[in-house]
Amino acid sequence: MVEKVIIGRNSGYALYLVLTVLSIISILILIILNNLRTISQQTAIELNKQQARLLAESGIARTEYFLHGGDGRNMLWETDSFCETIRDAGEVHISCRRMGGYIKLICTGNRISSWCRINAVMGRNIPDPLKPIITLTSSSGRGFVMEDSTKLDGCVVLAGDGFVSYSSSRGKRIPGSGAWVKNHESGPLPFSYGCIDTVFLNIRKEYAHLKKMQEAHSGNRTLSDSADAAAGTEPYIVQGNCAVEKIHLENRTIVAGGTITIGEGVNALLCTFMAKKIYINSGETVQCLFYSPGPQRLSGGLHESQFVSEDTIRIDKKAQCTGTCVWISKKSLESDTINHGGVDFNGPGPYSGSVICFSDSAVRNDPVFKCRSISIADSCMFSGYLVTDGELELGAASINGHIWAQKIIGVQGQRKETNWLFARSITTHGYQIPFPLFGAAPLLLRKCFYKKDFSIKPQFRTQNNDSLH
Repeated sequence: MVEKVIIGRNSGYALYLVLTVLSIISILILIILNNLRTISQQTAIELNKQQARLLAESGIARTEYFLHGGDGRNMLWETDSFCETIRDAGEVHISCRRMGGYIKLICTGNRISSWCRINAVMGRNIPDPLKPIITLTSSSGRGFVMEDSTKLDGCVVLAGDGFVSYSSSRGKRIPGSGAWVKNHESGPLPFSYGCIDTVFLNIRKEYAHLKKMQEAHSGNRTLSDSADAAAGTEPYIVQGNCAVEKIHLENRTIVAGGTITIGEGVNALLCTFMAKKIYINSGETVQCLFYSPGPQRLSGGLHESQFVSEDTIRIDKKAQCTGTCVWISKKSLESDTINHGGVDFNGPGPYSGSVICFSDSAVRNDPVFKCRSISIADSCMFSGYLVTDGELELGAASINGHIWAQKIIGVQGQRKETNWLFARSITTHGYQIPFPLFGAAPLLLRKCFYKKDFSIKPQFRTQNNDSLH
């Protein structure tokens, strides 16, 4: 009798143990199934995000196709909202607007409920006519003279029957130079005047329109984190002068009827500054656009931006300009400065980017007007492109890139010689800096700035809005 009781108790304990184990296993199975479901959902979301990213990147290729002349567009194509549905894949939304010499591109890909937006500033590959390291568009009877110590690494194009000689044997063609010296006539610029005139026309109209807006603040203003209660208004317009100090700015437009001064503590990304004159004393700017009908002066700071002026642009010793900078100056008889425009590099650098200086029609048709367009100081280190339809003053500098000019005025102390090279070296750089979107096809887009964003669901217009020029 006692033995039966003991057996019964053992059976109950075994049943309890079995049920407990089964409960634990059931819970573990549920947890595993839930985890598998979560992992499957996360995998699907991540897959959709990556497909949305690929769709957004395809928008860059689509833009390149349009700028190349596809579907009746051309290099001046712009749009606020272009949408294309890709069957069984998703949608691509494109916003493409000129930003100085580059384009500001926003491409958004949509796959089911996932979005990816790419903000980019883009230039182009180097135009074919600009590939020689030196192109001189005006003939010189004595040819082109270079110091015996100067290093040239690339092809030289001269107008007429010009040739290259060393200073020690001036007037005698360098033996074997026929392999790297070519003779043919070149236009005043490696692209048409029309495309760059259009940039100035559009930006001038925008500046005039913004200055007349009713939201403009009267008098002079200081824009900083604490000085102005209206600092958050967009665009920020001042009728007088505007001092910008100790503030972070992103995707902002700052307009002044007088002078804009950039001071210490300024950090600006993808902003547009427009004023009669612009003085930059300090701060850091990345892919910003500075436009002024009057002169601009860069006295300090770190910059990777575009500087567009209808007068002189001066870069002093303490200013650091790297990466994909652009300086565009239009020479005009109406400008205020003595040189009537031009770009002057007065420091050792290093500087990096594209310099374009061109003359308006009045200057081009004036037989008396003669003034330098670009000036590169002694010991300066420059990487990129120096393009002008006028004269390039070049001291004992080191150039890593390409030169296009009517003439080179070699400078050594007080001595100046036409088509004489005192430069230490002119070579071609391994990395091609993006060039502004001027010139003929073939066109390939090059990234100046690139940022991906998965966090925001954008709002779009319902219809395509193309601008075909």
